[in-house]
Amino acid sequence: MATSFGERLQRENRWTSEYTSRVIDEYRRFIILAVDAGHPVTPSGDVDQAWHLHLTFTRSYWEGLCAGVLGRPLHHNPSVGGPHERAKFRGWYGDTLESYVRLFGADPPADIWPDVETRFGGAASFVRIDGKRNWVIPKPRFQRPRAVRLPFHPGLAVLAVGSTAAAATWGLQDYVLARQAEGDGDVNRLGEWCIGVGILALIVAVLWLYVGRCPNCHRRNALETTGAKRGEKNPEEEWVCRYCSHSVWKHEPGDGDGCGCG
Repeated sequence: MATSFGERLQRENRWTSEYTSRVIDEYRRFIILAVDAGHPVTPSGDVDQAWHLHLTFTRSYWEGLCAGVLGRPLHHNPSVGGPHERAKFRGWYGDTLESYVRLFGADPPADIWPDVETRFGGAASFVRIDGKRNWVIPKPRFQRPRAVRLPFHPGLAVLAVGSTAAAATWGLQDYVLARQAEGDGDVNRLGEWCIGVGILALIVAVLWLYVGRCPNCHRRNALETTGAKRGEKNPEEEWVCRYCSHSVWKHEPGDGDGCGCG
């Protein structure tokens, strides 16, 4: 007996028959969005599973849907990776949710169409598994302690590094005085080294705390350039956080000014 599209979709995703039927209905609505929204669209994860499966039914998809119903091809273009692609698909998905409300007059069901942050909140790792030979046990989810994020202030960084250098100098004071009393001329170089190390520590602290820091999720060394630029006299370059896909426009790489959501 032949297995229908819905039965195969239910079996491969281990959904209930009711949920599978709802996903198929939302997949049909996604097709309408792709044609009538007037902008690029991105499906939810579950709707995308229905789309993937439909593509394997080549005659039904290319001849029945694209040629017979739509009158044009509807290609599936997955992400090629990178921060620019993540930001692009996040934007398309947000536009898709808005067009859903505009075209259908109702909010999309949240269990099938989650919000943008939930849809792209973490990098998924999907693999094909034979359910008859393997058990699939979900990993326990531990609640991570919420980090307290304090705003970075350059003056506080200078004060912290300066205090550390002063404490180190005070600790070496007795040693330096004793060496000077013995007529050791090299002891002056020790003081110079202390000053040099203090300045170097200050530079490293500023770079570590500030350069490449995402203003949205506050992670360090998170920004990657997309190559996009705007402006003529003083052009800004677009940088995107590889963790939260927050877009930042900068005059120079590593600059902390000119933040703006893309």
